[in-house]
Parts: sequence; structure tokens; C-alpha cells
Amino acid sequence: MSTGPTPTTPPSTSAMPVTSNPNTDADAKATVASCPCNHLRYSLLSKPLIIHCCHCLSCQSETGSAFVLNALYLASSVVPLSPTTSPLLINTPSASGKGQVIARCPRCFVAVWSNYAGGGRATRFVRVGAVEKEVKSMDPGAWAPDVHIYVRSKVPWLAIPEGAEVYERFYDVEEVWGRERCVRRADAREKIKKAREEETTEAEGAGVQDARQ
Repeated sequence: MSTGPTPTTPPSTSAMPVTSNPNTDADAKATVASCPCNHLRYSLLSKPLIIHCCHCLSCQSETGSAFVLNALYLASSVVPLSPTTSPLLINTPSASGKGQVIARCPRCFVAVWSNYAGGGRATRFVRVGAVEKEVKSMDPGAWAPDVHIYVRSKVPWLAIPEGAEVYERFYDVEEVWGRERCVRRADAREKIKKAREEETTEAEGAGVQDARQ
């Protein structure tokens, strides 16, 4: 993930309450998510690490909407319910310029999650709209965004709730994912960094092998 400017609201993360582990998975129950045709179904085995409401022009273009809600999970927490059903993985541009891989149902072609360059294969940015409506109806507040990003391109008629955490572009990862803010996110970040290092080593090894052939 790349870092960006400090948030516009609130002005400083130091004013936010310090939480040791607000999203513990000890009592989390598996949540089912799917595409509209139900061909691609998967379990979410933890609570989201963070939920982004992204207002970037790329998300607006890809969804045909004003924004997209993405719930971030470690890849190990997103488990297909049918091992023989695999999503289509489509390389797609992103607002950062680094691109993303969007996983789509092979039948209805609706997007179910993305892999962004910063998180690599270790993460899944799951579309909140894919979560089964019965689950969301039981606790709608649980799926509200933690942060609003790229609000510089927000549509003018959309009002963001007062007090929401808002960023003109992307947020400062050190602040939002720091141990002082959320232990669970900090622990996950270490796992993501390690996985990214392994991916880089793997890619470099493949490049050497290709050069020898």
C-alpha cells in the first residue's frame, strides 16, 4: 500500500480513541458471500481488517456507481465453498497506477474481490455488496466504512457523515495500521509484508529461470 496525505477529517489520528484489538476474531462467525448468480460462493472466516469506501474515478468507472465498499481480509480468511469453482482473474487499472487484479465470477462476470499491488496475493479486498443480504440486515452498522478515500473525486451530491474519517487520496498506512490504533491490523500488516517479500523473491527467481532458458 502507498501512503498519502494526512486526513482532512479528523485533523489528527492522535485525537482518536486508542483500541487494543477492536476487531478480535475470537467470536467471529463465518460469513457467506457470493456473486449474484451464486455460482461463486465463499466463506469469510474473520471480521474485516478495515472497510474502505473508495471514491476514486477508477472505482466509479468500474462499478457504474458513485463509490465502492471494499472489506479487507487476509487471503487465508477468504475460502471458496466449492474448491472446483475458480474466479476469473482480470488485470485492471487502478487509481494508484500500479494496477489491480479483479476476481470475477466466470458465469455472471460480477466482481467479488480485488488484489491491489500493495497487498499482493496475501489480501482480498472483498466487495461488501457480495455479502449475503441476510447477514447485512442483521447488523447493517457492521459493514459501514472505516475510512473514505480519494474523496477529491467524490461526486458533489453525496454527503459523507459528519465525523467520518476522510482522506483526499490514500491514508498514511503507518497511522491507520499502526499498533497504537489497532493491534489486529498491525499484526496482519506484518503477515502481508512477509508475503510480499516472498512474492518478490519468487518473481525474481522466475526471472532468473526465464533468462537461463
